[in-house]
Amino acid sequence: MNYKMSEKYIRDNIEIPNKLDDYILKGIERGREEKIFVKKRNRLNTVVKVSSILIVGTLGLGIINPEIVRAIPIIGRVLDGFESSNFGTPVDKYVKYAEGVGIVSENKKATVTLNEVIVDENICMFGFTIESDALKGYEGKNSGDFINIDQEITIDGKSIDTIGHRARKIDDRTGALVLTANIAELKLKGNVKVDIKINSINGTKKVRGNWEFNIETNKVKGSNRININQNYDIKGNNLIIDEIVTSPLSTTVMLSGVDDIENPTIFGSDYKVIDDNNNLLKSSVVSMSMDNTTGEISGKLEIFNDTSNTRYIQLIPNWGRDVIEKEVEGIYVNLLTTTGSGEREEVLISREPTKEEKKNGYALSKVYYYINMDKEREFLSLEELKDYEIQVNNTDKVKIKDIEVGKNNTKITMKVYGNYDHLSQLVLFDEDMNDVAAWEGHIGAVLEDEKEGIYSITFDKIDTSKKYKIAIPMTKDIDLNSKDKIRINLEQNN
Repeated sequence: MNYKMSEKYIRDNIEIPNKLDDYILKGIERGREEKIFVKKRNRLNTVVKVSSILIVGTLGLGIINPEIVRAIPIIGRVLDGFESSNFGTPVDKYVKYAEGVGIVSENKKATVTLNEVIVDENICMFGFTIESDALKGYEGKNSGDFINIDQEITIDGKSIDTIGHRARKIDDRTGALVLTANIAELKLKGNVKVDIKINSINGTKKVRGNWEFNIETNKVKGSNRININQNYDIKGNNLIIDEIVTSPLSTTVMLSGVDDIENPTIFGSDYKVIDDNNNLLKSSVVSMSMDNTTGEISGKLEIFNDTSNTRYIQLIPNWGRDVIEKEVEGIYVNLLTTTGSGEREEVLISREPTKEEKKNGYALSKVYYYINMDKEREFLSLEELKDYEIQVNNTDKVKIKDIEVGKNNTKITMKVYGNYDHLSQLVLFDEDMNDVAAWEGHIGAVLEDEKEGIYSITFDKIDTSKKYKIAIPMTKDIDLNSKDKIRINLEQNN
């Protein structure tokens, strides 16, 4: 197995800069020293061959030459190609920290290119391009299902177990894949060694092999660890905030403590995270474990917003789901609230799932909607729906900013006022109560502008001549003065 840069990849991606000649000459000289023959057919082929010499020569020990990376702009194409709608958040903040790699590992089954790497104190991110006949024939809607891999990753010899992935289709046999993981517990030094081994590629078929990458890279600067070590009583159980890890790309709250084994309150719970201006921050419990004999817990809560100018955050434990639910034939259905004014009533509607929904993973015998709607059944044109506000609880509301109907899809852009985070369950109903929603497995609502609280969601194209209602889940009233609220200062020094 050789590491090299494929000629096809460079022909498709490279833009030859004017100042590349110096690096070509250096590569030729290095090639002579290593008795590597370069056949000079034309300038492009010279660049292709010498680029391979330079990359192989400098990456043989896993060290990336930054001058060469800057001179040969083949890097950064994986993240750049993602849009918010298939990444879940704007990629700009990641692109600026991506370090170009451009290593290729290939065999007869697949060609895998490690395009870029990001490692900071909180997260690691690896961008790949994968070419294989195993990807051919995919007909699904979800770009994230186009390709996946089974992999082993270590950083400085420590295994990374919980790894997320985002994927997009480039062509019938080529996909882009980004792996991400929270690594706040590793306490990395400035220079880190990354070892990646791909054991299988999973498309419409699964192919096994051995695609390996071994590199060294520098950790993104600007991180900070704040020691907290504070105990909190949560319904008789002990939650410990150990430390806060801040970095340019995210913030991680390190958790531990002891929970009730029979009736846990900390384990399995989520948290609302609010900043010092009472804005909801996008967050997720990225890992949580509990010893089933001692009740000891350990976990990480990751905050994806920029907290560099935040003085403190507040954690409000969310015991159970915060949406209002209704029981229907043994299952629980979200209670939706809709556009429309006047006296309201609760209505249950249902239909059979479509073949496409079943194919995409919908498992129930019926699709149910429990709706809190106006008795007058007011439906509005797409233009009339713009600037409409939907109140979802005692403090929060959602404003419809725009509705764009393109050639193949519909995009609704919204502004959130408060701490609401259930836009992925948005449903459009026409006057016959036919529903349009994001399909099963869809990435859901996308954060477009974290400072302004702007989100969007994209789904199938709708008929612009019809009138509609917009429905989103109602949530329980929020007690911002909850006795369980935890305030954490981010201005402490190490």
